[in-house]
Amino acid sequence: MKSGIFSTIVCGILVVSVWPSGTQTRKVVPDIKKFLNPGEIVWVLVTSAERGPDCQLDIIDTIVAGKVYFRRLIGYKFTMSDFQQFLEGHLQSSRKFRKNISDVLNVGYRGAAPTSAEKLLYLSQQYNCGVFEVKGLPNGANYELRSKNPSTEGASNTHCFKAYNKTARGKGRRISVDPHCEDILKGNNDIVSSINMASGALG
Repeated sequence: MKSGIFSTIVCGILVVSVWPSGTQTRKVVPDIKKFLNPGEIVWVLVTSAERGPDCQLDIIDTIVAGKVYFRRLIGYKFTMSDFQQFLEGHLQSSRKFRKNISDVLNVGYRGAAPTSAEKLLYLSQQYNCGVFEVKGLPNGANYELRSKNPSTEGASNTHCFKAYNKTARGKGRRISVDPHCEDILKGNNDIVSSINMASGALG
C-alpha cells in the first residue's frame, strides 16, 4: 500500500515538473519544412546586422524535391527600391539532426550555386516565427528574427523575441516595422500592394 502511494506521489511530481500550472511548453524541433509554406510571406523583424535594408520579406513560391523557390524583396527608406531577388534554397540537415529534419537552407540565385547558409535555430510552437543564423554574408554571420506577422506588437509577446535576445545577446535593430514599409516595397511590381499588413498574408 505504501509503495503504491509513493508511486502515485512520484508520478504527480513528474507531471507537475513537466506542466507547471499548464505554462510549460514543449520544445519544437527547428524544421524549416514546418516553417515555410507556399504562398506565405516571411518578414525579417529583427537582425543583428548593423547595416542593411529597412524592409525585407520573402514570398515563398513553391517547395519541391528538397528545394524552396522564393522571392526576396528588399527596400530602403530613402530609396524607392524595386529590388527583387529570385532565389532557391536547398534543404539540408545539420549534424545535429537526422536526414528527415531540415534545419539548414543553402540559399543562392535560381540555377546558381548557394552563397549563404540560413540555419533555423528556434521555431515557435505555432510555426509562425523563428530565429535564423545566416552565414556567408559579406559582413559575416548574422542572426535574424523572422515572422509571418509583420506586426512587432504581436510578435513581441512570443517566445521568439526571447529566443532571439538569448541567441544574439540583445544585439539587434528592428526592420520591416516602419509604417512606410509597404510603400517602400511597392516598387516591386506592386506585389506588396496586395499584402495584408495586419496578417502578413497575400490578398
